Amino acid sequence: MSEYFEIELPITAVVLLEDRARIIRRGSAALEAGVRRVRIADVAPVIVDKSVSAKVAGAGGRIVDASVGRRVARVHPDADAEEGSLEQLKAEGERLDGKISGLLDDKTVLERRAAGLDEVARLILDEFSEDIGWGRDVTDDWHQRLDQLQKEERDLRLQIFEISQELKDLYSEHDRLGARLANLRDPTRREAADLVLVVETDGGELPLEVEYTVPGACWRPYHVATLQTGDEPTVAIRTDACIWQNTGEDWDEVEVSFSTERPSLGIEPPRLESDVLAARRKSTQVVVETREEEVQTTGLGGTTSVVSAELPGIDDGGELIKLRAPQRATVPSDGRAHRVMLGSFESEVGCELIAMPETSPCVFLKSVQTNDSATPLLAGPVDLIRDSGLVGRASILYVAPGERFELGWGPDAELRVKRVDESLREKSRMLSSWITQGYKVEILVSNLGDQARSILVRERVPVSETDKVKIELDHKQSSAQTSVDEQGFVTWEVELPAFAHDSRVLRYLVKRHEDVVGL
Repeated sequence: MSEYFEIELPITAVVLLEDRARIIRRGSAALEAGVRRVRIADVAPVIVDKSVSAKVAGAGGRIVDASVGRRVARVHPDADAEEGSLEQLKAEGERLDGKISGLLDDKTVLERRAAGLDEVARLILDEFSEDIGWGRDVTDDWHQRLDQLQKEERDLRLQIFEISQELKDLYSEHDRLGARLANLRDPTRREAADLVLVVETDGGELPLEVEYTVPGACWRPYHVATLQTGDEPTVAIRTDACIWQNTGEDWDEVEVSFSTERPSLGIEPPRLESDVLAARRKSTQVVVETREEEVQTTGLGGTTSVVSAELPGIDDGGELIKLRAPQRATVPSDGRAHRVMLGSFESEVGCELIAMPETSPCVFLKSVQTNDSATPLLAGPVDLIRDSGLVGRASILYVAPGERFELGWGPDAELRVKRVDESLREKSRMLSSWITQGYKVEILVSNLGDQARSILVRERVPVSETDKVKIELDHKQSSAQTSVDEQGFVTWEVELPAFAHDSRVLRYLVKRHEDVVGL
C-alpha cells in the first residue's frame, strides 16, 4: 500500500462564494482490487485541509481517507528547454544590447539633424525680417525654402518616433529576457500541494469525486444596460459575474456557479455592561441643527425605512441566492478580473428629463424599467450604453423580480438650469415669541435645442422634526401649482418650446421659537 498511483482528476465545477471557492474534481481511475493510495498532484497550494471531502460516485469501492500533502518545489520557468538554454539566452541578450545601442546612435544622429533644420529655419526667418526692416528686395522663394525644411523635419521626426517605438519594444523584451536568465540561475521555490486518497476498491474503473475549499477567489455582480431610444424605447440588461482568482490552479472549461452564502466561524454575543442613568435639570434652550438625510425606500413608490448597518460584500436582500452560468468558463489564476455572463432580459422603459438644480446645473435623462427576469438584480455597478455608445457608469441596489427601478443616463446637452437662492430679512412681531426667516429660490430653465421638451424640476424645503420650528410654504409669492410632499420635495413639470426659457419661484418661511438656538 506504500506505492502511490498517480491519476488525473480535472476540475469540472467551481462554486464561487463571496470570498472563497468550492472546487469540484471528477474523473475515474483504473485500480486493482485492494486498498490503494491515489495521489492527485499539483492542486491549489492554498487548499484548506479540513474542507477536503472525497467519495466514490457509484459502487465498487469506498474512500477510506483523504488528506493533503505539502512540499516545496524548485521550478525552472524554462524546464522544457534544452541544456544549452542559458548560453542561448546570454547570446540573445548580447544581440539585443547591440541592436539597442545601434538604434540609440541612429536616434541621436536624427535628433541632431532635426535640431540643425530648426536652426536653419530660424536663420531664414531672421534674415527675412532683417531684409524687410531695411527695405531690401525679398525673393519669392523664401516660403518654398521653409516648406522644404518643414517637410524634411517632419520626415526626421517620423523616423525618430518609429525608432523610439522599436526601442520601447526592445527594452520590454530585454527585461523579460533578464527575468528568464535570473530564474535559470536561481530556480524559483514554490509551495506545492497534492491530494492523497486511500481507496478500497474491488478493481476496475472507479469514478471519483473530490471537493475542497480554497481562499483567494471571489466574485461580484456587474451589469450592462443598453438603452434604445425611439417611439417605444426599450432597455436591455445583461448581468455578468466578475471573477478574481489567484489560487494557484487554473480553471479550464469548468461549470461555474455563484452563491451569496457567507460561511463564517461564528460570532460571540456582545458583552453586557451597566447603563448608568442620571437626572438633570431641563434646559431652557432648545438646541437644533440642520442636517442632510438621504431618503431610504424599499423601491419606487415604497415607504421610508430605517437605515441599518450594511455588511460588506454582496447585497442579496437577506435571502441566499444561487446562480449558474449558462456556459462553461475558463478563469486563469492570475488575479485579474474575468467576466462571465449570467443572464439578460429586455424591458419596456419610461424615459423622462429631470433637473435637480440644487445639486447640478444639468438636466438628466432618467429611465424607469422593470426587472422582468426570474432572478433578482444584485447590487453592483452598471455600464450605461446609449445609441452613441458608452455614456458612463452608475450603480443599482438590490432589485427583486418584477420590481421597478431607475437608471440615470447622463445630462442633456441642449438643456440648462440655473438656481438663485436668497435669504430674506428676519422678522419678529411685537409681543410675539416667534421669529420668522424667509427664503426665496428662483430656478431658470433654458432649452437651446430645436425641439420642445418636457422637464421635471425638483427642489426641496427643510422638514422640521420639532414643534418649536415650523416650515410654511408662501403660496402667494411662489409659482402656481407649488406643493410640498411629506419628504419636503417640490416638483414642477415645465413645458419648454424650442429655443425657449422659463422660470419657477419657490418661497418658504422658517418660524422658530425664541428659545431655539442653532439655526
